[in-house]
Amino acid sequence: PPTFQEKPSDVSIGLGQSRMIQCRATSSYTIPEIRWNRILTNVNSAGLVFGKDARREHIATGEQLHLADVREQDAGVYECVADSHSDLTISHTFTVTVNVPASFETKTDLYEVKRGETAKLVCEVNGAKPVTIKWYRQNGRTGKFEEIDLDLVPESFTYPRYTALEKNFDQTNQSGGKGHHLHGINRHYVNNNRTLFELHINSVNSMDNGRYECVARNGYGEDHRRLDLFVQDVPGPVRQLHVNTIWSREVLITWLSPEMIGNSPIIQYVIQYWKEVRLVNQTQSTDNDRSFSGGQRLHEIEMSPTETQSTIKNLKPGTTYVIRVIAVNGFGRGPASSSVRVITQEEAPDAAPIDINIEPMGTTALRVRWKAPQKNHWNGQLRGYYLGYRLIANNVDNIGNNDLIENNSADSVNNEILHQYAYKEAKFN
Repeated sequence: PPTFQEKPSDVSIGLGQSRMIQCRATSSYTIPEIRWNRILTNVNSAGLVFGKDARREHIATGEQLHLADVREQDAGVYECVADSHSDLTISHTFTVTVNVPASFETKTDLYEVKRGETAKLVCEVNGAKPVTIKWYRQNGRTGKFEEIDLDLVPESFTYPRYTALEKNFDQTNQSGGKGHHLHGINRHYVNNNRTLFELHINSVNSMDNGRYECVARNGYGEDHRRLDLFVQDVPGPVRQLHVNTIWSREVLITWLSPEMIGNSPIIQYVIQYWKEVRLVNQTQSTDNDRSFSGGQRLHEIEMSPTETQSTIKNLKPGTTYVIRVIAVNGFGRGPASSSVRVITQEEAPDAAPIDINIEPMGTTALRVRWKAPQKNHWNGQLRGYYLGYRLIANNVDNIGNNDLIENNSADSVNNEILHQYAYKEAKFN
């Protein structure tokens, strides 16, 4: 009988690869013919059967079997038969295992998660074991994907921000991954497993918005899957709040919408303003000083989401106000914008000095004392008073030289003696 000079060994090959397999035999009388068969026997409870009862399919002749662009259907048991044409044949069986590259059935996905919840990004990989995976996040400035530090523990956390999980399933070689159904023995020689990888992002906030990527690799290839994460949150702060025009009782403000709207449409803007309360010896105010406290009266104006300017009316002249704007979406109010400080233009006081008192200071002078009107009538900062007087007999006012009186009293001197005088005061700012 013929004898083998070269027998094929078991083959492990990647999907889509090619391989040349050799089988050579010799005989004392003739050169044996080499035939290649596939054994199509199904698996039974007793295991694999390769005997005479096995069903065979002739696939090639010659000393070389060329497996080109291997598919999952090519996996299985093969046979090299050496035939000397004298009813003397020998055969050798070997297996072809097809290893599937790491791949994702779906390349993209979208996740929407509310702020404070845990986002669970899932990447299900098919392919030959072992499979490794890495997680990346796109840098919003450069557009490049950067590997995530899974051990990162932010200052405000006592545990890592990210948690990576892996779950293995039974071998998924009943199908070829592309709609091809594998029968019988073939499925036992396709190395294709299903592995589930998850990235958990704990207590998400708007800073976690963006595009993520999982990259799966094994010894036969790699694949990428991109995941868009939208964190549903309150809007970010309104930007570039400015006071455009200032009048005595009105101001015009403008602003820009938030850079991040929390993946929910803006439904309203709220303008907040209040009178600034200055502390004793306080000469300058900062944003921190301008925060609202319970001792002040907070005013709110609700605005349409399409408007980014407003005129605030019914203000007091010569008064300092603090203004800020808040954006609102379906999840609530976002943080307030940076506050702006504005002082309305002054108007003339709308009330007279009170508690006027006049004392004689000899025969040629009188001392006049008074109190300022209530502060809500000042319409600005009082700078002083003008004092007017006249001799009742001639009914002619005399304001003197219009000198400003900054104090709340004055001495009036005149050459007339023992006459009645009428006085009047004018306050101004």
